[in-house]
Amino acid sequence: MNALALSIQTLIATRMKEVRKASGVSQRALGKSVGLDDKRAGPYISRYESGVHATDWETTLKIAQSLGVSVAYLVAETPELAELIKAVQDYEPEALRALAEEIRVRHAQNEPTALDQP
Repeated sequence: MNALALSIQTLIATRMKEVRKASGVSQRALGKSVGLDDKRAGPYISRYESGVHATDWETTLKIAQSLGVSVAYLVAETPELAELIKAVQDYEPEALRALAEEIRVRHAQNEPTALDQP
């Protein structure tokens, strides 16, 4: 596994553990919710959270859905971006488009133009 894949897995593992603990869900319960059998459920989630094993796409998606977050939240590059994703993940598409447009407008208003350069 290359360095980028390792860092993504580290993000997934860290955020997965944080959300699971904050939600009060046990490793076993999370494992069972994503389809692992009773005996393997807890140990597999423990290995995912500790980085011993990497989750595949399907498992990552199931874990995110079970925890009530998006995969984008699990892999966001910064904590601030992760929190923003979490805050808007349940918005309707129309509300997301409006918010994105508002951000674009604000960014354009705050961005210096070539005329502002000395």
